Amino acid sequence: MYTTKGIRYLSSMLYETFRIPVGYRNSTATESMFLPSSFQLHPRFRDISAVFDYFIHDTDPGSKPVLCSTNFLEYYVVMQVQDPGKNPGMIVLGPTIPSLLSEETMQNLFHDFQVPRREQEQWAAYYRQVPQMSNKQFIHAALLLHFLVYGKTLEFHDVIIAAHPKDSTIQSGDDLRKTIAERRELRHFHQDPTHEAMLFQLIKQGKKEELLRLFPLLSDEKMGTLSKRSHLRSYKNLAITAITLATRAAIEGGLFWEAAYSLSDLHIQQIEELKEKNDVEKALVLALVDFTERVHARQLPNVSAAISRCQNYIFNHLYEEISLTTLAEITNLHANYLSQRFKKEVGISVSEYIQRQRIEEAKELLTLSDFPLSEICSRLTFHDQSYFTKVFKKYTGMTPKQYRKQRQLIP
Repeated sequence: MYTTKGIRYLSSMLYETFRIPVGYRNSTATESMFLPSSFQLHPRFRDISAVFDYFIHDTDPGSKPVLCSTNFLEYYVVMQVQDPGKNPGMIVLGPTIPSLLSEETMQNLFHDFQVPRREQEQWAAYYRQVPQMSNKQFIHAALLLHFLVYGKTLEFHDVIIAAHPKDSTIQSGDDLRKTIAERRELRHFHQDPTHEAMLFQLIKQGKKEELLRLFPLLSDEKMGTLSKRSHLRSYKNLAITAITLATRAAIEGGLFWEAAYSLSDLHIQQIEELKEKNDVEKALVLALVDFTERVHARQLPNVSAAISRCQNYIFNHLYEEISLTTLAEITNLHANYLSQRFKKEVGISVSEYIQRQRIEEAKELLTLSDFPLSEICSRLTFHDQSYFTKVFKKYTGMTPKQYRKQRQLIP
């Protein structure tokens, strides 16, 4: 079993290894530590004791590590340290965030928590210092912590299960039986799942007309209730669920996953701003049609999983140098074999495909931004503006300046 001195040493080693904050408090709360001492806690936590208290009241960790998230978008790992004959002490790893918060996310936090303007820079400074770590890496750190303390191995899913204990779920037994009885009596049954499957299959296939014919057949009454307090909120929740499923169907239909998820975000943001149920319904139809049309426009001859992965990578990294070596690494294929296979399946070489995609992106920038030609050229890794102009004209039949001027004349 551990000693306080041993826990202090362990905490120090964990911090030096992962460069994430580590805290410990003993069973009587008479002794605590937090590394690094220079780390500034979240403005809503007055001191380290408040952090420990937050997790004591909100979780029941037991001896397994628990991955916890806060309302402030942080993640912590919490683990009780059993001391025979005494109440358990606690080790806390974190906070961490998966990635640096965008300006938009920061503004949303300020809005949600009504942060006064005078305190906003303090919040922003806090998030700039929080270490970035994926949840996968964080859970591996938790598994190592548990092994070092208890000498026992856990599986990756053990942390996840511990983070979502069964006793924290809603008491749904009686509620479920009551809801089913009421629906039987009123003959208000949920939608036949085959209808929903048909809807999302049409999105996957890019069939807009069939989608529009099917959608009116999906009755509101058969959709279920996702909010007991607000019909508008319930319908928004249903719409968001539908968009989430449509996103997956669109990806399966060939839409690049980054484009699909970004499109999903935009449609959900729009729906959240609406105030009328009918407006939400119209927005949902437009969203489903949007996914379907984009899948239809994107549809290409069937390509293998390896080539699809290359295309997705290229789509996401147009502003970076892309080499055949990198594509070979992400597909686990030999570069020469990948090059031949790509040309056979897509019809053009890897380099020409990348070039075409960059020109398509250049067309978007010329239309939607005021960036000078030199900046667009640089952003898309064309190191010679005259070469960029030559390539652009090869695929569009006009120079970048002519293209921008033409697009500006279109109302």
